[in-house]
Amino acid sequence: MIKQLLQQATSKNGRARSFAFENTVELSNLIPPTVSYESHGDTLIVGPTAIITSTAEQLTTMHSVTLLSTDGEPSEHSNLYYADSIEITGFLGTFSVHIQNKHTHSNLAEVSIGRDCFDIVLDHSLNGCMSEEVPVPGYYPVGRGYPTLADALEEIPGLMGTFDKPKYFRLDTDLCAHSSRGVKGCERCVDACPAGALSSEGNDKIGHKIEINPYLCQGVGTCATACPTEAIHYALPTPQETQKFIERTLANYHQQGGENAIVLICSSRHESYNVMALKVLPDNVIPVVVEELPSVGIDTWFAALANGATQVIFAASRHMPETIQSVLNSEVGMAQQLLENLV
Repeated sequence: MIKQLLQQATSKNGRARSFAFENTVELSNLIPPTVSYESHGDTLIVGPTAIITSTAEQLTTMHSVTLLSTDGEPSEHSNLYYADSIEITGFLGTFSVHIQNKHTHSNLAEVSIGRDCFDIVLDHSLNGCMSEEVPVPGYYPVGRGYPTLADALEEIPGLMGTFDKPKYFRLDTDLCAHSSRGVKGCERCVDACPAGALSSEGNDKIGHKIEINPYLCQGVGTCATACPTEAIHYALPTPQETQKFIERTLANYHQQGGENAIVLICSSRHESYNVMALKVLPDNVIPVVVEELPSVGIDTWFAALANGATQVIFAASRHMPETIQSVLNSEVGMAQQLLENLV
């Protein structure tokens, strides 16, 4: 959609921008390390009885559908269960669901489908049974408002089989300040992760270390942005590759006579919002599409300015988690302070 929109521009800057967008080849890792998920299609739907029974009728192609009512209303559905409390952990293919009723506690998957876990969870409850701001793969908290039920129902039938996902980040333990002096220290990356993928493991005897769970990691990038020592860095592509891409993009823009370039950092996951932003921005705004906004930090922003950009701005989705907004605002504030001191 972005390419088609840029092609419509007729101004000098607009034509230069379209040329730069179409003719700059981005470097990327051809065979990135990956992790694999395996899903049979055993699906759990959580929420008020009337809503979950209606939803189940739209997921008849799944291997199995189990309903877990949160309001206790009766239904004739053959696989409906009730619970006073619900605990869900895991990710696509491994969701462990423990429920409690009065004095009984059980693993719902064992009871309902004879397996240890469910593969997919569609959650209609208002606050969600899992608290991560960025939902783990296979978990759809539609009751929180995002993603929408329509989007979830479109994606879920395709989640049967084996799926590979890139390992987005690399961690250099030699640079990590978390336990550099033998005691538990910096945890900025843990606090900055909205997906709950980072944790501090170990103890005072054997030492502490940061661990990244690649199955929970969604490639948001706030960990790399928040890290003060660059111990964590984005690996798909690396920051250096992104900076070289921006350098070449700006060079192509200026080569075609473009002036006063402004770099707009966009997330590839929110293309419709990117198009909406570009429609109201001037033709000298050049989109640079990355996996997530925080996947590039101050070093990349400054690289853009050093290569001829007059400004760096961001196209943010209204659904962006608060943690991401907080980390970005903090880093932007720091960048502005550094620039002000150079004047």
